[in-house]
Amino acid sequence: MRPNLFPKPLFIESGPMKSKRTVFICAVLFAAGFISRWSLVQKGFSSLDSVLYAIGTFDYSIQNNTPPSPGYFLYIMSGHFLNFIFHDPHKSLIFLSVFYSAGIATLLFLLGKELFSQKAGLIAALLFLTSPVFWYKGITIYGYINSSFFLLLTAYFCSRVILGKSNFIYWCALGFAIAVGVRPQDFIPLFFLVLYTFWKVSWRLRLRALFLFGFTCLLWFVPLISMSGGFKAYLSVLQYGSGYLVENSIIGGDFFSQIHNHLVRLGQYIPRSYFLGLLPLIYSLGRIFNVVSLKENKNIQFLCLLIFPQLLFNIFIQFAEIGHGLAWGLGGFLVIAESILIFSADCVLLWKKIENKFFQRINLCLVYTGCIMTVLVFILGFNVILFFHNFRLDLYNYDRVIFDDRQFNYADLKTLHQHLLKKVGYIKEHYEPKEILILSSRFYAQLYYEFPKATVVRAESIVKKGKNMLFVCRDLRCQYTASQNKISVPLGVQKLIIFDEPSLDDVNSEVEKKNIHLDEGTNLLEINVEKFREILFSHQRIELLR
Repeated sequence: MRPNLFPKPLFIESGPMKSKRTVFICAVLFAAGFISRWSLVQKGFSSLDSVLYAIGTFDYSIQNNTPPSPGYFLYIMSGHFLNFIFHDPHKSLIFLSVFYSAGIATLLFLLGKELFSQKAGLIAALLFLTSPVFWYKGITIYGYINSSFFLLLTAYFCSRVILGKSNFIYWCALGFAIAVGVRPQDFIPLFFLVLYTFWKVSWRLRLRALFLFGFTCLLWFVPLISMSGGFKAYLSVLQYGSGYLVENSIIGGDFFSQIHNHLVRLGQYIPRSYFLGLLPLIYSLGRIFNVVSLKENKNIQFLCLLIFPQLLFNIFIQFAEIGHGLAWGLGGFLVIAESILIFSADCVLLWKKIENKFFQRINLCLVYTGCIMTVLVFILGFNVILFFHNFRLDLYNYDRVIFDDRQFNYADLKTLHQHLLKKVGYIKEHYEPKEILILSSRFYAQLYYEFPKATVVRAESIVKKGKNMLFVCRDLRCQYTASQNKISVPLGVQKLIIFDEPSLDDVNSEVEKKNIHLDEGTNLLEINVEKFREILFSHQRIELLR
């Protein structure tokens, strides 16, 4: 653990002074989180799920995948409520991302202060605020930031109970019920921590808290079932969606291959979440997590229960992005914060040895503070550079459709928005939506939201060889058809608009087509389909049939 450099406090604060300082720091962190996110919020949709969430705020139907199962009921209903204020689903959900990002910064400070020290809490909050991955999530529409807040809030209440304040068990139960209502998948990472917390209190408190948990869950679960068409209908949707989870776990594939895939993804997201913060973490990891601390230190026991259950779940069952690893993702900031303090304390001890030989005595407090500030300048500075630097990445990387490997870079997000804005603006200005069919393998979700009266098609076979799969969307509804690679031209449709550049040259030559150049690297292809009956899709080719 960290060397005790200052066994006696430099000055003693009274209770009210401590409270005022804590409130002030919380207010500053909340403001910093809100401003740093709100000033950069994305103006459009960056992913398929963000579109489905937005539609769900005014047309909730998990049968139609708006939102996807298991429903994210409290998250979507929060957006539904905010629609009465903003009158725009996009703004409502963006506001939630921004607001809860600010809340997470505050909670990390309080939790770090509870577990280690005020310095550790403040550093953890700053690491979160500048983390490229979490900054990205805070300016886009994802349910992960919203669920992160309630996950962390539940963990904070658990820490209070574990450290001796038993009455916080009621807040723990309430937070857990809300966290599961926001994102049911958070039941898994929180289960062992909450179970351990319940074990720490008396049977009387335990039963009362369990009743509160069950009652609170019913308050959101009953409306969810009602809006889903009944329990049987809801269960059938869950069973259908669970196939993805099984397919990507060690149960649904080769044991070592699946673990390798998850470790590769973890290897991408851990550096992008913490970047240079990994260096002090590696230096201090054995000092924080060791046999002695695991047996005797309640704070370390708490962190183990917060971090490791989900990390093991991610390795063996599922991991595609940071949203699947929120518990260790947030807990990591606390561990890195303490690691920075351990490293700085060791630097002070080294300085004392050097000072005794070569220099006059310098205030150790200044040396300690200087070490901390120097380390933070490097870590936070490089986080900001990683987030804002324009890497000029391939805009049409197909992998970004499913799980965007670049969810850490503002410049890439801004480029994507500007690119889509030009194309969408041109289509709105020059075409009647009912008379066009838009083909897009990469941005079909954004397009069927922008053009609900147009027919929008995603053909999997164009970009994935041997994968015959079609998504046909109209009126904010998508029909999914497996083992099919052609579509009939809808009645009244006159033009086919190919939205994605990689498809521009994939059309049979005898058709009447028009290349539309909007900007460097920004093009559309218009095809007259009035004389054709069907459109056939194959790998890197589109063929119109009479």
